[in-house]
Amino acid sequence: MAEVGKRCVTGRSGRMRDAAARLAALFRKAVPAGLGLPLALTILLCGVIAAVQCSKPAARAPEHADRRCPDGRIIRIAISGIGSGGTAEFASGGRISAQAAGRSFDLGGKVAVEASGGLLRISEAGLEAGSIALSSSDGILRAGDRSYAGEMALRPGDGGAIIAVNRLPIERYLHGVVGFEMPPDWPLEALKCQAVAARTYAMSRMIRMASEQFDVYDDTRSQVYRGVAPAGHEAAVRAVRETAGLVLTHGGAILSAFFHSTCGGRTESAGEALGGEYPPPLAGVACGFCTDSKHFAWTALIARDEVDAALGIAGSCEIAATARSGTGRALSVVVKHKGGEKRITGAGFRAALGTARIRSTAFRVEAGPGGFAFTGSGFGHGAGMCQWGARGMALAGMNCGEILAKYYPGADVADCSSLD
Repeated sequence: MAEVGKRCVTGRSGRMRDAAARLAALFRKAVPAGLGLPLALTILLCGVIAAVQCSKPAARAPEHADRRCPDGRIIRIAISGIGSGGTAEFASGGRISAQAAGRSFDLGGKVAVEASGGLLRISEAGLEAGSIALSSSDGILRAGDRSYAGEMALRPGDGGAIIAVNRLPIERYLHGVVGFEMPPDWPLEALKCQAVAARTYAMSRMIRMASEQFDVYDDTRSQVYRGVAPAGHEAAVRAVRETAGLVLTHGGAILSAFFHSTCGGRTESAGEALGGEYPPPLAGVACGFCTDSKHFAWTALIARDEVDAALGIAGSCEIAATARSGTGRALSVVVKHKGGEKRITGAGFRAALGTARIRSTAFRVEAGPGGFAFTGSGFGHGAGMCQWGARGMALAGMNCGEILAKYYPGADVADCSSLD
């Protein structure tokens, strides 16, 4: 990949432009050279046919691939922590309005929504409905210590809770993602890579979840979203704007653009890390740029009773990886204990003991009198872009296109609208 301008535009569209320029130059030379107009036109026509053939996808996309942009590009985010107790309160610097049961209600600057008997109620407005959509005249709704752009769609959940789904344009959504998934004071070229990866991931979810009630969570189950970008996130917002609409593709389909904190030296195959089949750009690559991360190498000492409680066993005495990936990450783990042994996947073992302590599945473990001593490298599942590696490459003077080419080799960066 090579960056074109400031937007990381790469791939087939760039090759077509280069081909067109070369053909035009060839045509200009052919006529003065005495070849004659008919022959010159024939040369030009053959070149056009070749260029078109070169512009076609190099490989057929997988059956599950996402080939189109989401209609309208409005993303729906399930917001955690709002309405879990059966009441949701919102405020605004403007006036809040509610849409429910085909009617519009003017609610002023504050509103409390309650769940009762499978319905939602706003007492001061005499409103009771199965779902309510809130918006504000100034475009911002505040809930607790966070602010959200766009609309907040509410419906009753299980156990008397309220389910809140924030709906807004994807580019505005990314303002509240990039600076929380990557430190907002990191180099701009790294932030632009994060913007492209986060947009690609979000759009792939929007397509696959189109028939569901929301597209993504607002936490690490999808990617972290904290509403309106706060002060100090200006560079992250700039990165979103300078890469507007750009996504990673392969074979004409939107790529599952995974990313993680620190690979520890080599990224993992997405198939090994997450299960399933993925295209070649997610096969894993050597990194070499994330050594500044505090997670590049790590240790953890975990007591036996903690292991027992986490795994539901008693008397753990030995832990060993029974299978490893090509990068050395544990694919399966066996834990021997008084009652026998427990077998679990490497990812399941890490989740059970806590991903903040077992930071990756690239670990070794030894039993000792105080418990189990782990030594490992990296932080996260290891698939796709290494964020600390992207930072290292940006500090070394590499641009967004070069960094994305490193971690997603063979992928293209394209404007999403070109996929429609």
